[in-house]
Amino acid sequence: MGWLSRSVGAAAFAGALAFGAQAQAAQLLFTLTGGYSATFLIDSNPTPDVSTWSTFTLIGVPGTFQDAEGPSANVTFFTDSRALELDNAPGGSALFAAYGLHLYFGSTTSPTIKTGAFLLRPYVPNNAGDTILRITEVTGGVPEPAAWALMLLGFGAAGACLRARRRGARQAAA
Repeated sequence: MGWLSRSVGAAAFAGALAFGAQAQAAQLLFTLTGGYSATFLIDSNPTPDVSTWSTFTLIGVPGTFQDAEGPSANVTFFTDSRALELDNAPGGSALFAAYGLHLYFGSTTSPTIKTGAFLLRPYVPNNAGDTILRITEVTGGVPEPAAWALMLLGFGAAGACLRARRRGARQAAA
């Protein structure tokens, strides 16, 4: 193996380290229908803004929330029989609070949100009735810029190796 091939291999490895970004957490779409309606996105592995031994809260989650005072809400997940609570982001007044299955696994400081359909039963009197929560993964069809850069670097490295091989074969024939 010549010095050029080793150099190209080292450059490809360095490029992979420099341009290769860690995979981001998947975006999850929360859709509530029935007694309460809301739609919002949260990472599958969110970083809580506030966490206790029994809850974690994401503050100012953008979305569409029934009866909200603004375009965002605070979203609280529980470890007990209460599953989910939505509060007005500016004022903190309750929009929706419900009992149901746990919507995440892991700790309150490092949660992973579950996907699927969940029945939520209200525990705040102003909620109209049972609500269905669907949590689905949002898939993206376009690679991230770091993936494009890494792919182009790989094609360049393969081309350089082929070129070096041809050059070596011509020199050996002469």
